[in-house]
Amino acid sequence: MRRLSWSKGGAKWSILLLAPSVQKVPAGARLHRCEAEHYGHYLGELQRLRGKVYLEDGAVQSGELTADGRHQALADLESWHILAADGDGRVCGCARYLPHSNDIPFQELGVARSALARDPVWGEALREAVHAEMALARHLGVPYVEVGGWALGHELRNTTAALHIALSTYALARVLGGCIGVGTVTQRHFSSTILRRIGGGSLRAAGRELPSYYDPAYGCVMEILGFDSRFPDERYRECVAELEASFSSVPIISTPKYKPTEVHPMSRSTPDLAALAQALTKDHETPVDGRLNAACSDWAAAIGAEFVVRDTATLNSAGTATFLTTQSVPAVIRPRDREQVRECLRIAARHGVPVHPVSSGKNWGYGSRVPASDGCVLMDLGRMNRILDFSEDLAYATVEPGVTQRQLLEFLRERKSGLWLDATGASTDCSLIGNVMERGFGHTPYGDHFSYVCGLEVVLPNGEVVDTGFSRFPGAATAAVHRWGFGPSIDGLFSQSSLGIVTRMTIWLMPAPEYFQAFFFRCDEEDGLAPLIDALRPLRLSGVLRSASHIGNDYKVLSGIRQYPWAETGGRTPLMPEQMARFRRELNFGYWNGSGGLYGTRAQVAEARRLVKRALAGKVSRIEFLDDRKLRWAGRVAGPFRLLTGWDLSKTLELLYPVYDLMKGIPTNAPIKSSYWRKKTAPPEDGDPDRDGCGLLWCSPTLPAEGGHATRLMDLVNRTTLSNGFEPIVSITMLTERSMCCVISLSYDRDVPGEDERAMACYKQLVHSLREYGYPPYRLGVQGMSEMDSRTGYGNFIGMLKRTLDPAGILAPGRYQPAASHPIPEPEKVHEKAIAMAAATGELNSHSTKPLVEA
Repeated sequence: MRRLSWSKGGAKWSILLLAPSVQKVPAGARLHRCEAEHYGHYLGELQRLRGKVYLEDGAVQSGELTADGRHQALADLESWHILAADGDGRVCGCARYLPHSNDIPFQELGVARSALARDPVWGEALREAVHAEMALARHLGVPYVEVGGWALGHELRNTTAALHIALSTYALARVLGGCIGVGTVTQRHFSSTILRRIGGGSLRAAGRELPSYYDPAYGCVMEILGFDSRFPDERYRECVAELEASFSSVPIISTPKYKPTEVHPMSRSTPDLAALAQALTKDHETPVDGRLNAACSDWAAAIGAEFVVRDTATLNSAGTATFLTTQSVPAVIRPRDREQVRECLRIAARHGVPVHPVSSGKNWGYGSRVPASDGCVLMDLGRMNRILDFSEDLAYATVEPGVTQRQLLEFLRERKSGLWLDATGASTDCSLIGNVMERGFGHTPYGDHFSYVCGLEVVLPNGEVVDTGFSRFPGAATAAVHRWGFGPSIDGLFSQSSLGIVTRMTIWLMPAPEYFQAFFFRCDEEDGLAPLIDALRPLRLSGVLRSASHIGNDYKVLSGIRQYPWAETGGRTPLMPEQMARFRRELNFGYWNGSGGLYGTRAQVAEARRLVKRALAGKVSRIEFLDDRKLRWAGRVAGPFRLLTGWDLSKTLELLYPVYDLMKGIPTNAPIKSSYWRKKTAPPEDGDPDRDGCGLLWCSPTLPAEGGHATRLMDLVNRTTLSNGFEPIVSITMLTERSMCCVISLSYDRDVPGEDERAMACYKQLVHSLREYGYPPYRLGVQGMSEMDSRTGYGNFIGMLKRTLDPAGILAPGRYQPAASHPIPEPEKVHEKAIAMAAATGELNSHSTKPLVEA
């Protein structure tokens, strides 16, 4: 380490430098110069080395290289290069050092083209972190530098060469007057580990470290690390000082006159290239395009060309959500059955193209169909819409992922079934499996959806099939009626995860009760929330209330009845609490408004009604119990009903009917209208929040079923949303006997400039504050996947599973996945392993069931 040369097996290597085309060397820097005619030789040598190493690692394909195997980049001519060369002029190690001015716009940096920069959550944090580093560089009067382009030949591996070259980067920086630097570094071959070891560290923004991330364009896990040339790690400071002093004898090879035609146009932008994209021609196929085109060709052969979609309108729609996203979708594939899903995943692994599965894609407020990571092909499972099995006596249905709430309801009605499904407040065309796998909830006693399913059929990333519970035993009589089987239960591993694709699930249905009655109440006191919850909790714990009870604040009710009162507020936002008081009076709803259902025999419901009335006495301003007959009557004679009860239902029946139906397992599209809260045009009949520019971000914290927690949470939500210019549209659901789920809606108009950014900033502030208060979310959207923490035992465990089950990183990268757990893909090896495992084990259980409905 104290020399600028080293040896292995009798061969010797030494350090030399290639200078950029425009040299800015400080006066007094002691550098030796060689003849310029050597430049072309060494430039070609380092590019061939990079080409060979990157090709072996799967980071590039042969089409990205020149005919003689060089990996060329425009930045090469603007950079210093630190080379390890032998006595014959053969380069066996290299690194690139690219200086910029310390006020260069962020978008001109190489890191601006990284996958992390395009992340909807971490992209802005990266920008903030880089701006802070640049500010330090300006304060110190030094350049801002990007380092990268590391490559090490096999002959120098297992030597100190990598560390030597990295320390030489520090030494060069000090010879040139110092720098503040940043590097986009792969975790492959311990590159990021080495840079951290000698003094590099994670960038930080708002006190949080930027995570590592999986970059599908390069097929590996990357880190963006910063460094300050003044402060190498203490263990290596003496070595850096000696290297700096020795640089006076290091050969410097300058560039000949630059000719643009000498540079082979690279086929894609890379993390350490600033101007590369401008060098591309429109008809030049990129390596990423090459992989995608090859995969699409194979997919077309496997599932039919008409089900591999790449038209602009479809792709734009697939990449659109109810908030700002930057992820692009390069293709949509639509398999029809499990076998096609398996083949699609094998093809994805073979070509190193990541895929993101969705069922119906109507995950509004959480990201719709948009993948968690950029560049993922969307696997639309909507064609897999068969109801495979059904039992009236045992009350279950076995479905594929494309089966929707509407489809199962119509199936039950056609058979005049006495069974109810549990519906969510989302679209009637939402997937049943999609909602279950996000651990969604509904309104009947079967409202905790994941607790009422069994017998999952899962396709793993390598194409293997796993059946859970007793469904793994062919012909098992209990496959559809008993969850656990024997041995470890693995069902939960595929809920809110990227470990497999669920292609079949059995959903348990609820026998229709003899009698059903709903109750609705209102509370006019701002401080009435805590007493309400503390009164309802004992009823839930004792079983008097068997289903979830919902409480919405006044903003939630108003957004369900009408759009934003633009005329009444003179166009000003947000709607402040003192203005809301007027609408409560005029429309006759409360500060808090709740609902619940009573199920059982008429006698059971009568007793439950008595206990509910007693528990809520003095805590609500009004409570009404409604059944089918009374609700129909109220609709016909709203005026007389008001005279008899003192409660004007005429303004709220439109809201009550859908809620009432949901408590009977009947899905509705009515809640979609609330997505148009801030729009100035009326919601269309075929509402589509993505298409119509509705802004909607959902934040879903969980909390104990105690009134004090609810009050604390609402104080935080009110303060945060109103101060950011948004209304606190909130519902609280007493989902279990002991816990509650809260859904906070940030609703806005995406067509208003700047609203996307303001809403996302408010969302981030909410999530951060709620975590600090101890109320983490029960589910995440694509905008919140950074909440997955890799620095815990749980994160390490999930990361281990991901690396084992999906070593190619091709299934939904970034979805419910700790950042540091993103695997390093080796597509060909993974494909070979998948084939070998399939040959060795065979299919675990085909579970071939004749479909009852072929949709």
